[in-house]
Amino acid sequence: MATHCIFVKKDKNGIRMTIEKIPLHKLKLDPNNVRFRHIKEKLHDDEMEDLVWSENDTKKLYQSILASGGLSEKPFVSLKNVVYEGNRRVVCLRKIIKNIKEGELKDVNSSRFNTVECEMPIDDIAPLEIDILKARWHVSGKKEWSALNRAGHVYDLYHNRGLSYEEIQAYVQMNKNQVFVHHRAYQLTVEYMEAYPDDADIKRFSYFAEVYCHRTVKNWIEEDERNKELFFEWIHDKKFDDLGSSDTRNFRFILPNKLAMKEFTSKTGTYTSAMKIV
Repeated sequence: MATHCIFVKKDKNGIRMTIEKIPLHKLKLDPNNVRFRHIKEKLHDDEMEDLVWSENDTKKLYQSILASGGLSEKPFVSLKNVVYEGNRRVVCLRKIIKNIKEGELKDVNSSRFNTVECEMPIDDIAPLEIDILKARWHVSGKKEWSALNRAGHVYDLYHNRGLSYEEIQAYVQMNKNQVFVHHRAYQLTVEYMEAYPDDADIKRFSYFAEVYCHRTVKNWIEEDERNKELFFEWIHDKKFDDLGSSDTRNFRFILPNKLAMKEFTSKTGTYTSAMKIV
């Protein structure tokens, strides 16, 4: 049996890995996948599959896997066949098998997709080590997640795993400012959704990510709790009405202008009407 090692922490031996061929139907999607972290209810496997399949990138990957006749990269799974890395690939394989059975893919041989070569640890792995590996693969590695998912993972490392900014910086190979921005923007998103449960859309993250692109708005929000509450209120009331999230970055032009701020904060004022005064 061929093995290799992945090194996670300097003070520990590497994680010994082997390659296993696993029937597709035995692979289980990971309920702790970054895509689902904002969903409080426990998801069943078929619900997770539907959510992953709804992403445009998944459908593109489906076509790529079909064209190449299989996976080019092996999923990374636990000893219990939970897919730690490669959930999108597994969903694509499931869809291919389903479409073959339903006659939509008549010239495709299912035997090429029914069994999956996976990387599997020889021994069990600590949850922290799994999260660090995911961060290396998807936060700073070649298979980057979206900005939202990268930030969510940094947030988890800080809040749920108890890592400091310095430790995250070392493990994930990001600079300290990047770690701070990812964490803080996601934290504000969580706080916003708690303040406005009727608008609990994780995609509001883009508004706060834009804030941290320029220090004027960032400093204003950070200096006073009331400023943060006002900013939440303006997002909820859809005052950033032109390009949406990118309006929050350009809000720096309105903020120091008294007349523009008076217009923006008026009952009928918006980003668009205030920018006409700047």
